[in-house]
Amino acid sequence: MPSESPDRDTPDPTCARSQAARPDPAERRFTKNDAVAEFGVTEEFGDRVWNAFGFPAADPDEPVLTRAEMDALAMLMTAEYVSGDNATAAAQGAEIATARVVGQAMSRLADWQAARIRDVDADPSVDVDAAAMIDSLQVMQNMVWRRHLDSAMRNLGGATDTATESVVGFVDIVGYTALSRRIGMNKLNDLLQRYEGAVTEIVVSHDGSIIKTLGDGVLFLIDVAEDARANIAAAVGLELLDMTEKLDLPQVRVGLALGPVLHRYGDVFGEAVNIAARLSSSARPGAILVDSTLGEAIDDPRFHTRSIAPLSVRGYKRLRAMTLHWNRKFDGGTEQDSTPGSGDDAHD
Repeated sequence: MPSESPDRDTPDPTCARSQAARPDPAERRFTKNDAVAEFGVTEEFGDRVWNAFGFPAADPDEPVLTRAEMDALAMLMTAEYVSGDNATAAAQGAEIATARVVGQAMSRLADWQAARIRDVDADPSVDVDAAAMIDSLQVMQNMVWRRHLDSAMRNLGGATDTATESVVGFVDIVGYTALSRRIGMNKLNDLLQRYEGAVTEIVVSHDGSIIKTLGDGVLFLIDVAEDARANIAAAVGLELLDMTEKLDLPQVRVGLALGPVLHRYGDVFGEAVNIAARLSSSARPGAILVDSTLGEAIDDPRFHTRSIAPLSVRGYKRLRAMTLHWNRKFDGGTEQDSTPGSGDDAHD
């Protein structure tokens, strides 16, 4: 199997203290041809898996794997439905998808870690070398991953690709493109750190989960008990609006949609995902739009929803939606006025 990029799994060689952290090439004794022969797979399939991890092609006779790495990959590569006469295209495709998801996640994480290691390694006031930082990051990474894995296994119920009824949320910064051109990179970095940190704290505090970030947009999921799902999602959305004033952040807009969601390799798919994104882009600055299914399920007196004219957005000519607001008439468990609160009747 081809070799991984030397720059991906080792610290910057220009950092003097990083040299001790580099892996010992002598530990890598197995070549691509060794792996293909031991796993009983075709050379083509081995190449596809390795490339899916994000590693470039290399000499098939170059030692690229340790014994421990060979043993770990054996679990992925030697199952009967992946190798040998019983191999199927669908099963092999699933293994390639697994490698791709792991590779993409690890690549992004490694980029951040490498930058952090470089900064600390170059700071003479910090008495920690790169090797020690890498060891600590590895332990921390395993600690966080195992806890998330345990939680995911409990929620998954044993299925690989599952569909559940969930609320999908999408939040983004109003005018982000223009803002990013006006401020410097350091200020932009600080803004994004505070913004992403605040969004994560709000979503996770309500037992939601962050699925991914897309530029300034954050896709999240509220997948809790059915009787609480709609109201919890409403609280999350409104708290996301409130955070901008509390933390001196730019205005945001939020879209929320309820429906079947397919969970696949750490991502989510389905109509609710598309609708949440369309609602977010249609909402006014500092506002929330929810689809009618979610809006009709919200029954907590702290919240008010109001129907608006059907929206014409990409993929939907008449998308039924509602605005969502805090109920200003609600006071300590009693709704003083049952008249619906004001909402926006139209959106740009």
